[in-house]
Amino acid sequence: MILLVMIRKLNLDDLAVWDAFTKSITPLGEPAPSEHIPPPLHITQQTTQLDLHGLSLTDAHRYTMDFVDGASGKYVMVITGLSGQIKKEFKHWFVNHKIVRTIEELNGGGAYKIFFKKS
Repeated sequence: MILLVMIRKLNLDDLAVWDAFTKSITPLGEPAPSEHIPPPLHITQQTTQLDLHGLSLTDAHRYTMDFVDGASGKYVMVITGLSGQIKKEFKHWFVNHKIVRTIEELNGGGAYKIFFKKS
């Protein structure tokens, strides 16, 4: 591989363009923390559901923990989808969770019913 580099001194016009360009760039690195925007909740008479489709693993975990910790009633239902990293890791999120009693797999693991301990 041959890399050809031309070095020349920039004139004042070139420096002005370069300065304007570099000021308009946001450096890469850690993304700015996004506001906590909860996913849509589907409320029915019997249960409350959380659908994790389309979320990153990090957001899915955060939304699920917030959802479960703020839930009331006997159980909630969380839809993970039939494949993907969320489905693979979902049950591990609740090991030693303070209010979760059991997790029942529904639809071949595409959804879960989370039952709470009696308070």
